[in-house]
Amino acid sequence: MEKNSKSFYTKLIILTIIALLAVIGLKFILPEGWISPVAPYLLLLFPTVSASLYILLNPKRFNTVRSFQSTYFGLSIGRFFVYLAILVAYMFFFKSDAKAFVINFLLLYVIFFIFDIKVTLKQNSIKNDKKK
Repeated sequence: MEKNSKSFYTKLIILTIIALLAVIGLKFILPEGWISPVAPYLLLLFPTVSASLYILLNPKRFNTVRSFQSTYFGLSIGRFFVYLAILVAYMFFFKSDAKAFVINFLLLYVIFFIFDIKVTLKQNSIKNDKKK
């Protein structure tokens, strides 16, 4: 396994553990109903998607910046629609927990989205530095 890959997976695991501890802590601090009962399962979804995108967006797979950009854009749009489908389906089937789920989902989405962007930018800057 590459040094960059080990670093990514280590950071992803640390972020997931921190998010899990935050969810557990907030469950005791916040009033009942603010943390969705499925929040721990969301902490399986987001790291899995992040790891999958990391594997698919490995810079070694792309010869040109354009091919990377179009793949990144396509995967990002696909991820967005999958997440949107999950949100809509959950809100439709579990109306009583919909508000807490949406809040939890969006907070975790933002956290892991920022993480994915930072990793992707760093990964591509390393690739560009090696070309020079």
